[in-house]
Amino acid sequence: MTKARKVSIVAALVAVVAAGVYVQQAGAKEGVTQLTALDHAEIRNMYAMYNHYVDSGKDEGRAYANLYTPDGIFHINLQTKRTVRGHDALAELARGAGSPPPVLKAAHHAVNVMIEPTAAGANGSAYLIMISSPTLGTSTTGLSAMYFDKLVKTADGWKFKERRVELVTPRDAATSSRASAN
Repeated sequence: MTKARKVSIVAALVAVVAAGVYVQQAGAKEGVTQLTALDHAEIRNMYAMYNHYVDSGKDEGRAYANLYTPDGIFHINLQTKRTVRGHDALAELARGAGSPPPVLKAAHHAVNVMIEPTAAGANGSAYLIMISSPTLGTSTTGLSAMYFDKLVKTADGWKFKERRVELVTPRDAATSSRASAN
């Protein structure tokens, strides 16, 4: 092998390594990590557990609260606005909202879940449809809203760091639909 050929090969290797370092650093600057198929499955399962646990108040609301980080926050922007922080307050929220099966005060349905990786974990969003059954054989749609979530992966799995729910049903929709039915 000639000296010129060796120099060309070394130069090409240096260029490849430099390009790899640049790509790695560019990704590190953005800080966005990739989510695995397992991450997606675990997050979607957490969304399902959220619905079940808030509706049932399981373990005096502790099962619901444990879906959040210890300093987790839930911003409620529905008919009234408030912020619930920490496991004790979150457990109290679930105890007040939930009732054990087979009769649920309301059934939460999170649909069209979207998950996007971030430097800190992931952002999630989903539509919320809440349905209640005031009498046997009947049901009403209580509201529709959107969840906006900041998710983190902990030693205990994926958790909500922050969850915000925003009403998308017009505040006077129930009144408007009743008036048009008459």
